[in-house]
Amino acid sequence: MEELCLENPERRLSETVYAQPAIYVVNALHWSAAQEDLPPADFFAGHSLGEYSALFAAGAFDFETGLTLVRRRAELMGQVSGGAMAAVIGVSEQIVEETLKQHDATGVVIANYNAPEQFVLSGSREELARIKPVFEKVEGVRGFVPVKVSGPFHAPAMAPAAARFRTLLAAVDVGELRTPVISNV
Repeated sequence: MEELCLENPERRLSETVYAQPAIYVVNALHWSAAQEDLPPADFFAGHSLGEYSALFAAGAFDFETGLTLVRRRAELMGQVSGGAMAAVIGVSEQIVEETLKQHDATGVVIANYNAPEQFVLSGSREELARIKPVFEKVEGVRGFVPVKVSGPFHAPAMAPAAARFRTLLAAVDVGELRTPVISNV
């Protein structure tokens, strides 16, 4: 893991199967090292994968259980291929939705609502490539930025992986939280 995080051999960190466990480990190590110097947290939160780090920090499960969950999540998500994500910056959700609808981008969804004027789209690479020039011409759009991920995360294409992951989650014994966690689901 150290070699992966520090040296990134063969650029493996661009693959979700490697990136997710690495991110979880770095977050957990950072939390473990920093917690004695910090006042107690009022709550924890994490975006997407970050929610597992938040749950670990709050005491829902131990490090190893969290890593097992994250590895399996990454493996399942990594099996879904052919997708991509891109951030649209500078316009409202309504404009993003209308643009997708007007240009028949039915295979693209808003996957993340990051800010009032920043949304991440998820779908097939081809469909995102097709609508990129469309968004670049929309008044107010300040950017259509590809997200460096290896799949169409947070999109309907992930439904089979999510179903398999739910089965794994059902078997996990989640402990009582020492600190509240704000869910992003």
